[in-house]
Amino acid sequence: MEEIDYRAPKKQIKTKIQSIGFTLPMGGCRTFHDDNFLGKDEFTFFWTATPHKDSYAWKRAFDISTEGIGRHSHNKNHANSVRCIKNK
Repeated sequence: MEEIDYRAPKKQIKTKIQSIGFTLPMGGCRTFHDDNFLGKDEFTFFWTATPHKDSYAWKRAFDISTEGIGRHSHNKNHANSVRCIKNK
């Protein structure tokens, strides 16, 4: 699998992601404390398999108004998108 530098300019990342057939619908997220749904068509988050503390995990953030790909620790009770990848 080809790696994508998350610090690269957004246009370069978008081109690289599209070239490998990965689409990024901006689905937003649901917050756990009040069940509000935020950010549709503005951002999307994908959980990683890497835990961070007991009730937190790392996520990748894609935002239409930000350069690069973000990496944040977030409470596992938030509803973020999941991308399943099969190991070869």
